Parts: sequence; structure tokens; C-alpha cells
Amino acid sequence: MKAFCMINEKMLLRNIHALFVSHSHVPPVNTEEPLIHRLPVELLQQVFLLTAADVLDCPSIFSFGETTISVNVASPPLVLTRVCRLWRVIAHSTPGVWSHIQVVFSGRIRPLKPFLPHLLKCWLSRSGSQPLTLRIAHKREDHSEFKIHSEADSQLLDVLFSERRRWETVIMSPIYYRSQDFDTPQLRTLGCCWGDFRRFDAPNISRLYIKACYCCKNFQIGTRISMCKKKLHLRHLHLHAACLRDIHHFSDFSPSGDHRGG
Repeated sequence: MKAFCMINEKMLLRNIHALFVSHSHVPPVNTEEPLIHRLPVELLQQVFLLTAADVLDCPSIFSFGETTISVNVASPPLVLTRVCRLWRVIAHSTPGVWSHIQVVFSGRIRPLKPFLPHLLKCWLSRSGSQPLTLRIAHKREDHSEFKIHSEADSQLLDVLFSERRRWETVIMSPIYYRSQDFDTPQLRTLGCCWGDFRRFDAPNISRLYIKACYCCKNFQIGTRISMCKKKLHLRHLHLHAACLRDIHHFSDFSPSGDHRGG
């Protein structure tokens, strides 16, 4: 019995030695490398996408001081590119991170420095062929002077409208822009004032939010609809500051879907 145990012990030691030798070529784990750098690239990309999607009202590209406009590097996705080289490469190669953007107009008469419109172009180019979600707002909440020509705003609008065929969701304040026809074949969701809506050629729109603004307040909804020759196939309609007659008129114009007034 004692000899049998000695034989088994020798066999066990031999097997352990063989196992050690067979795995001796495996390199040791680099304990100095941060754990997050050991994650698969695909997982980091998902983290970046969720981070960008969690930003309220879309990630904003600019930040404003009292008299200055600068790049907003404090929020995604730009902040992700400033952590390290690995994160910058992954962020730049993830188009979905750059497909949501908020652009706030300053209303400045003077043109912007070339760097800022160029940054906007780079942001949109990073999104590849992804459908775009845009939020276009004004620095000032009072839009009564939005018809005053702003060279700075026109510079940014030129960049945005160059990608209008990729617009899928757009929420916008009243804008002053020379073009009267907004060709947006991929547009599904639109929030704007009536004056801007009339300029959209959006055959696939299904969700529409019409906001009241000073330039449209003297027109009845029914009059505006009769001026619009678009055939709509809406599934959701929200009219801001609308009466029941307006809702009924619009329901005749777009018979399907959910219609609400507020």
C-alpha cells in the first residue's frame, strides 16, 4: 500500500511539472496597465455610446463666456478624446458617438474664427454615414430678432445644411437662413416653428412638434395648413398653443396617428 502511494505521488508531481512546462510560454499579466485598458475595444465603444447618449439635449460642441465662444471639451464626446491616446483612437473610430450634436447660435454679427466652423465639420465627418440627431438653439431665449443676419450663425448653418440629407431628428429654434428649401429625405422627427416647417421637404416625417413663435402668431393654424402643399403621414403631432379647431383642422390634413395640442 505504501509503495502504491509513492507511485501515485510521483505521477502527480510529474503531471504538475508537465503542466507548468506546457504553460511556461504564456507572458505574465502586466499589473501596471489600468484595468479599463484591458477591456475589449467593442465594450469600450458601447460605454462611449451610452455616455454620449446620456447627455441631456445632445452633446454641445460650443461653450460660451460673456464675450467669447470656445470648444466645449468638458462633455462627451470631446472629453473622451482627452483621456489618453487609446480612448482618442476609439472615440474617433466610433461614428455613433458623433451622430448627436447640439449647436447653439450666438447671434454675433461678426464672423467666427475659422477654427470653430472647421471643428463642426470635423465632428460631423466623424459620424460617417450615420443618421444625425441635431438640436439647434440660440444663446438668447428671446428670438424676436432672429431675422437679423448673423454672419457667425450663417457659417455654422452652412456646415449643418451641407449634411441635411442625413438629418433624422431635428429640434430647432427659429432660424434665419437664405435657403427656402430644406431637402431632408431621412428626416423622421422634427420640432420647429411653422415658418421653418413650411421650408422642409421631408416625405418620411412621422413625428412633428410645431412650436409657437412671434413670426407665426398672427396666422391661424388652418390658414398655415392651406398654404402647405405637403402630404403628411404623421404618427405623432404636437401643436404648441393650439385650440381644438386647429387640432381638428390638422387631423383632417393628416388623418392617421396621435394628435395633441398644448
